[in-house]
Amino acid sequence: MSSKRLEMLERLIAQGTRDPFHHYAYALELRSIGKSDAAFEKLKEIVKQFPEYVPAYLMGAQLAFDLGRFDEGMAMAQAGIEVAERSKDSRTVRELMGIIDTARKKEER
Repeated sequence: MSSKRLEMLERLIAQGTRDPFHHYAYALELRSIGKSDAAFEKLKEIVKQFPEYVPAYLMGAQLAFDLGRFDEGMAMAQAGIEVAERSKDSRTVRELMGIIDTARKKEER
C-alpha cells in the first residue's frame, strides 16, 4: 500500500532534506496506511537525528503505547518531557504526562 504523499516524502528524504517535519510527516503517513511499526521506527530515527523536535516524542510515545510497547513508550515520553521542558513547551509536557497516565492505567488492568 502506498500513497502519492508518501512517495513525495520519500523523495525529499532521499534528496537529503534536513527539515524534521518532512521526516515526521513521512512517519505519520506510514501510520495512516497501517504501517505502525515502521512509523514508530521512523519516529525513533527522528528523535536521534533531530533531538529537539518535540512532536516526534509525542507521536512516538503515543504510537508505542498503541502498539503495546509500554517500556519504549515510557522512555519516549520521558525524553520528550525533558526536551519540551527545555524549550518551555508546557502544553506538550502536559500532553505527554497525560499519555503516561493513560498508559499506566491501561497497564494496571
